[in-house]
Amino acid sequence: MTQRIHHGLVSLLVASLIGVSSATAAPEVEDLFETVVRPLLATRCAACHGATTQWA
Repeated sequence: MTQRIHHGLVSLLVASLIGVSSATAAPEVEDLFETVVRPLLATRCAACHGATTQWA
């Protein structure tokens, strides 16, 4: 998977979850975020787009 497609898929996934707050989120959505999205962001994105580094 190319980097552009990967970023596009991650952006789409994150955008689909933005409107869901933790107070109103279905348990399945919270589980999906915690088990799939958060680990993906931590391993693939945080190094360049984290709190201390804002590269790219």
